[in-house]
Amino acid sequence: MILPNGTLPVYYADPFATDMPGSGNPAAVVILPTNSVLTDNQKAYLSSYLNQPETVFASPTGTSGEWLLDWYTPDGIRIAPGGNSTLALSQVLLTHYEKQTHVIRLRSHYPGLDSTASRLSDGRVKVNLPAVPVREIFPSNRRQLMAAFGDEVSRYLSGEQDIIAIFESEEAVRAIKPNFWHMEEPCAFIATARGESGGFVYRTFLASGNRTGWECPGSARALMNLVPYWHDQILQAGEEMRVQQLSAREGAAVCRLVCIDNDCQVQVETRCPISLQGNIPVPEMHDVCQLDANSMFRTANWI
Repeated sequence: MILPNGTLPVYYADPFATDMPGSGNPAAVVILPTNSVLTDNQKAYLSSYLNQPETVFASPTGTSGEWLLDWYTPDGIRIAPGGNSTLALSQVLLTHYEKQTHVIRLRSHYPGLDSTASRLSDGRVKVNLPAVPVREIFPSNRRQLMAAFGDEVSRYLSGEQDIIAIFESEEAVRAIKPNFWHMEEPCAFIATARGESGGFVYRTFLASGNRTGWECPGSARALMNLVPYWHDQILQAGEEMRVQQLSAREGAAVCRLVCIDNDCQVQVETRCPISLQGNIPVPEMHDVCQLDANSMFRTANWI
């Protein structure tokens, strides 16, 4: 919603937060009016300005409790549904905009990737994300991956848009230092193993496609792949699983695989404190046009 002074409400929240200060993976949430006419370049401009790992834009659809979402990186790249910013948005909506609504529906521009959210009595947020099945990567395609991530991987799998490496131990996941020089194409790489105290652990790395990359502090999107896999390995559908993110910021969640008539979703429960809130001016088109739109606004499906 555009406020009378020509600004938009913006919030910073920290999905996967633990008791450790600075934990979780921060995300920015921008609330738009119904049928927003904010352009793609304006959204890219704002996400670059806010400079969070993910920024999600949400506008009410006109149906009670239903919102339409759009996700961007700090580089102004539009991405397929971002998980941690969806958690952040859910907490913002249930705290400030949908206080009386038991379950909110979060619609994606991408078919089949809608989600729902509610808030638990202890203040944690609960979000149902789409479950993404994984498949084995053929040995002939593993050479580049082994060069980048070492030979301690027991299995390589792929989700819809992510590469997953199964390690033998939690310690191996903690110790991994990817060599991005061998990664010529953009991809998200998820390293995971059984946790020493139950459940599973993981880290997420993003290869930029120019032989560089970085680690994502915490990824909910990865859980769309990992929860179905680990439930098949160690649990039955419906049982809860403790999840720990081993990035420097750390993160924690409780997850379940919930299936009804072969339609499965990943249920994520986590703390998500709102750290800041304020307003941001709607960018003028002449400011946006000064940017290189071709380099700033690209569609990326690998984060």
